[in-house]
Amino acid sequence: ILQIAYETGLGIIVKEALANGRLTDRNEEEKFKEKKKLLLQMAANYKVSLDALALTVVCQQPWCHVVLSGATTVQQLQSNFQSQIVTLDTADLRKLLALKETPEEYWATRSALPWN
Repeated sequence: ILQIAYETGLGIIVKEALANGRLTDRNEEEKFKEKKKLLLQMAANYKVSLDALALTVVCQQPWCHVVLSGATTVQQLQSNFQSQIVTLDTADLRKLLALKETPEEYWATRSALPWN
């Protein structure tokens, strides 16, 4: 749907590119453990943080115009900014996109977070 919106001339603003904090080092959820291991390994290969890797995936989408990072500290902002100096190769981008959740999975998990 984002690609279609882009093709019709709409600007796309991504609000929760870090999945409400779940795509950061802080996420200790058991069901995220395997994905986190892969993400941290790939982030290390690119010499960036996990959050920067996640933001890079979103920023490299052709339909993406603006990404709101949600950073609340200078350290988070600096970490997030690493996404602007990385370009993922096509194979790695495909691997990362394959990890995505369906909208139903995302919203079910997000609504169960203790800070929501």
